[in-house]
Amino acid sequence: MRRRRPRPPKDQTHHYPDYMHESMPNQEDNEETTAISKNVFENINQQIAERSHGRLFAVIQLAGKQFKVSQEDIIIVQGYWAPTVGDQIRLEKVLLAGSVDFTLLGRPMLPRDLVRIEATVIEKKLSYTKLRFLLIKRKNHRRLKFYKTPYTMVRINSIEFDGLVNERKEIEGERNTILY
Repeated sequence: MRRRRPRPPKDQTHHYPDYMHESMPNQEDNEETTAISKNVFENINQQIAERSHGRLFAVIQLAGKQFKVSQEDIIIVQGYWAPTVGDQIRLEKVLLAGSVDFTLLGRPMLPRDLVRIEATVIEKKLSYTKLRFLLIKRKNHRRLKFYKTPYTMVRINSIEFDGLVNERKEIEGERNTILY
């Protein structure tokens, strides 16, 4: 039997929370917020240009998992991963980057030309031997399997900002048009 949901009142077609029905902010508020956001962008861009931001950190996505990293960190990637020992790689899936004074959030990721994270694969090895026991009840079926998980150790060499925030680089397209 299907469970019935409560129906909204007949005079109300949608069931939204009260805060959704509030009016939109007026033009003066928008001008204030744009002035404040421009000021914030200028301060961040000034720190990036002068390199006065201090030690940077980032949240990256690598092999389906997220890692919070800073310079000279070592991260361990579980499971098979293709790069070999000594490979220099650039990590482009940056979800978040920041320093002591500011944090840049990607939606879902930051642009590739904004943050540069370079890393080196330093070691590939197998984990300790793990045990998997399979038992099927009442069938006299028992199996004992041993396995090892491959690990890859990666050192983060550098985290740097390549460009300025909220400024797009012009790229020429096929027909001499400018794409963003």
